[in-house]
Amino acid sequence: MPPSPRPWRNFVASNPLNRRRSLKGRRGNPAAFQRKRGHVSPSRLEHPLSWPPTTNTENIDQLQKDVIPMVAQTIPQSAVQPDWERLAACANSPQAVVAHFFSDDLTEISAAKRICETCPVMGNCLRTALERDEQWGVWGGQLFMAGKIVLNKRRRGRPPKVARPEDQLLQVPLPDEFRYLVSA
Repeated sequence: MPPSPRPWRNFVASNPLNRRRSLKGRRGNPAAFQRKRGHVSPSRLEHPLSWPPTTNTENIDQLQKDVIPMVAQTIPQSAVQPDWERLAACANSPQAVVAHFFSDDLTEISAAKRICETCPVMGNCLRTALERDEQWGVWGGQLFMAGKIVLNKRRRGRPPKVARPEDQLLQVPLPDEFRYLVSA
């Protein structure tokens, strides 16, 4: 006798967990497998919340002494905000201005670069962006796209025959230590 072309079929039929599938009256009726909407089992109505919350308030002081220092040790130093970030020109900017740093609009990118131009910690910002492998946005006065520094960004579509003055991005000078990142 040749082997069955579907050996799994015997397993499915004999498995008691699959008994629902083979019950008469359900075959060919997909609605029979759906649960009734809005139906709540009677056992849930009898004891909706039969147990109290499990917060133990007796050991809060002990938790603060033991657990909080352990959690503080596991936080990497890179997650803590460095001092130079508080000195950045963009640190105290309103949220609407911070959105310019991650915009696709050329005028907003130029506005973000203008803020970076006066920043006293521009080099630290650019170094941190490179360490973190930032993919998008204006960091340290430079535009990052797909993880690379982009000097010129064009609008979408065909370039105009005569360059528009508003399309010219502000060129913030790149510190000498990062010159190797820009291709010639």
